[in-house]
Amino acid sequence: MNGNEVRIPNYPFALEQFDLPVNYMHANAALSPSGADFQALDGFFRQRTGPWDSFLYWDQADSDTVQNAAYQGLTPTTGQNVIATGDGSTLAFQFYRLIGGAAQPIYNINGVTADATGIGHPPPSPAVKVYVAGSPVASGWTMSAYGMLTFATAPTGAIAVDCQYFKRVRFGEDFLDTSQFMQNLWRIKALKFQCVYA
Repeated sequence: MNGNEVRIPNYPFALEQFDLPVNYMHANAALSPSGADFQALDGFFRQRTGPWDSFLYWDQADSDTVQNAAYQGLTPTTGQNVIATGDGSTLAFQFYRLIGGAAQPIYNINGVTADATGIGHPPPSPAVKVYVAGSPVASGWTMSAYGMLTFATAPTGAIAVDCQYFKRVRFGEDFLDTSQFMQNLWRIKALKFQCVYA
């Protein structure tokens, strides 16, 4: 043995996993202003059939292109999330988000996607903003719910997009590891789910 290793990536991008502690959930709607949290989460988990079905997750730490600029040490401003360079002939471009010097495609845009169900409370759907060569472009393009930016006329120059986005995830286990620690109060040590790209 010479210590050589063979590494083969299964995906072109890293798969994120989340472990969210849920310190308490009410099981009695009369005792909580948010209603019966325990039943709502349990029902949502059952509707997804555990890890079988996916849903959209609003990750507060990674859901906004302008905020991502701050993570990179830039002054948060508009038009910094460059996704491509227009060559004057290409009309369609996949939306990418830049964070920590890495680019990754995003397929669920907040503001044009109809499926806003999921864990967390996303902000009101903002407008998608597009810039070409540093100037805002208010019309002449469409953004699909799956992050495909299509121009009516092929642009030339750097193309940037500012918007908020979701992550498509699925539960990581076939069960919810819940425990009741008081009457009508439940907790989960870690609610596990991970990103999916299919």
